[in-house]
Amino acid sequence: MWLRCVKEQDSRIGGAVSSRLGSHDTLPNVLDSPPMARSFLVLLVLLATTASAASPVARIRRPVDIVVSPTGRQVLVANRRSGSVSVIDRNSHRILSETTIGKRLSALSRVPGRDWVLATDESGNELIGVRCGERLEVAWRVPVAGYPVAVAAASDGQRAVVASLWSRRLTLVEWSADGVVRRVRTLDLPFAPGRLLELPDGRWLVAATFGGRLALCDSRLSQRPLLRNLLGHNIGRMTVTGDRRHVLIPHQLLDAKAETTRGGVHWGGVMLNVIRTIPIAAIVSGSDQLESRLGLDYVGIPDRAAGDPVAIALADDDLRVVLLAGVHELVTSTDGIQYYGRQAVGLGPSAMALDEGRTRALGRRSILGFGFPGSAGSAGGVGRGSLGPPAKPTAVDRGEQLFNDSRLSSDGWISCRSCHTRGHTNEGLSDTLGDGGFGAPKKVLSLLGSGQTGPWAWNGQVKSRARPGEQVREADHAG
Repeated sequence: MWLRCVKEQDSRIGGAVSSRLGSHDTLPNVLDSPPMARSFLVLLVLLATTASAASPVARIRRPVDIVVSPTGRQVLVANRRSGSVSVIDRNSHRILSETTIGKRLSALSRVPGRDWVLATDESGNELIGVRCGERLEVAWRVPVAGYPVAVAAASDGQRAVVASLWSRRLTLVEWSADGVVRRVRTLDLPFAPGRLLELPDGRWLVAATFGGRLALCDSRLSQRPLLRNLLGHNIGRMTVTGDRRHVLIPHQLLDAKAETTRGGVHWGGVMLNVIRTIPIAAIVSGSDQLESRLGLDYVGIPDRAAGDPVAIALADDDLRVVLLAGVHELVTSTDGIQYYGRQAVGLGPSAMALDEGRTRALGRRSILGFGFPGSAGSAGGVGRGSLGPPAKPTAVDRGEQLFNDSRLSSDGWISCRSCHTRGHTNEGLSDTLGDGGFGAPKKVLSLLGSGQTGPWAWNGQVKSRARPGEQVREADHAG
């Protein structure tokens, strides 16, 4: 796939990582900037580090999700590596507190009408209710199916669904008016779930982490789900359109018929990065549209690609806001076709959410404000405020950054993650030169557990991992 040699890019990317992770000088405050936007975005970027305002600690927390607090005055950030939740004041941008509530947090969700938020602990296999008062307090813990990676609260504020990756299960949790919480039931799925979206009629749309499968589940997970196949993979965070009749789905599409030549990659034909608009009725009926290219809006153009779209949200006037993890940008569009309003946001953006007031944004190691002038549909950086000193990144940290960086490929269309989701597989086929020629697309294999299972590559010619970047490029991805 024309991934450049990691060794060749080490100094450039390493420098970028050091420059972006190594400084914690306070940047211009968003409040000092003139009002310039009609709506704003809450944004979280992977590799962000936060610290208590009282005693900043240099460590990599690895934020993975973000929500606005029930009062709307703070922003809450779930930190995967530290198992903590950081609280940021939206007005002063100060880090108010950091509370450790679990082992390996994976997701957050607000609960309508409640003074607490939900957090999932992927290592502890728990759903945690966190009360948001003057300080964060754990209100309750409920065991859920193993490896929870996503949670969504129902719009009525009475229940939530948790998606668990490797156990391939959904867990329904309910609570009464007086706050008594109970685990109701689980529902097995034939795939590993990764995304959850409540539809207007109360049903749940569940998207696979690997591949393009979907499940349509009733509100109480009491019936067998409707299973659907979607042409695509790496499905990002979805949203419902303003007319409440369609779903916007950011995802990628690996074309098995496209040869992985330099030209094929450059023109965006090998790995497509798209936003799919699909009628909810088509999902219910199992329409052929799900397995076609109908309703696709292509993000990025040759010479300025748009690798790894991971989330989409709708701002005022149905302005589409898309987060591109691979090229570290936020892009906007008013017509759903030309995603030309682009703003760099720092290394590895991972999550975003609109707040109720649409007045602030959170970014990697900083508070970031992004305005969206409705007529132009473009994003503009407003200001930043330091979140504290970061820790020095380790080789593992840098490796993860490189793995998720689309800029290592021609134009920025493809990252390692594009094919190897979470180090596993996108379940697609790719026509590479691993067998010495084109015409026989090969299944994308999992990388999990492969470190000790050499020799590597399709032809088994990679005997050593001494120079993995060059060997992988030459044996697997060359065009």
